[in-house]
Amino acid sequence: MTKFYYFYRLHPKNLEGCVDPGCADHGRPHHANELEDRIFATLFLAQPARLTITCGNQQQTFELAAGVRHVSLPMVAGTPRFILERHGRILIDKTGEQTISATDSWSNFNYFSGSATR
Repeated sequence: MTKFYYFYRLHPKNLEGCVDPGCADHGRPHHANELEDRIFATLFLAQPARLTITCGNQQQTFELAAGVRHVSLPMVAGTPRFILERHGRILIDKTGEQTISATDSWSNFNYFSGSATR
């Protein structure tokens, strides 16, 4: 079985708290500066594969050996898309359910996660 999990926050760490009218701003959480503005993926591969992550104006491809693999790339505004291929054939094509915003901090620094299985 081929499976992967992905994790990302919905806004960069340098945004202030909630900016919408009527929103209760609780400020920045402790240790917010220690967060990394990255999209993370952890893959469980029975065989080698290629993972391409696209988000906004960036794209990065990872050639991965079989086993448990961890990858990441810098986070930018947009909706992440994950394409896992083997021998030129697409195994999984998954678009993240939430969009990363460069201006809206409504998620209060929480991580969003999802998964895909073949």
